[in-house]
Amino acid sequence: MEKSDNHNKKPAPEIVTGNAKHLLNSIKNTVTINDLKEKEYAGEDLTPRERTAIINYDRYRLRILKNTSNESDFHKKYLYLQILANTKPYEEFLKPEYY
Repeated sequence: MEKSDNHNKKPAPEIVTGNAKHLLNSIKNTVTINDLKEKEYAGEDLTPRERTAIINYDRYRLRILKNTSNESDFHKKYLYLQILANTKPYEEFLKPEYY
């Protein structure tokens, strides 16, 4: 039987440190549009603010995609909107520019 050599191993280096670590921790605690949509699909109730954020995001998404000039532009903007829905706090979409 082979002996485990774990006692000689150094701990793995921390890959994410400093400001990046703070950013990742804040992202983990962020509720996004996609989080709200998952909550809604799961049958959970949304607050009026959460529902308004989804409506504003969907309206904004349609406005952006309708104003694309070609297929390449459409795909770039579609990807950008997906990133917004996955990373921005839903409160962002309560701002007037998203009405």
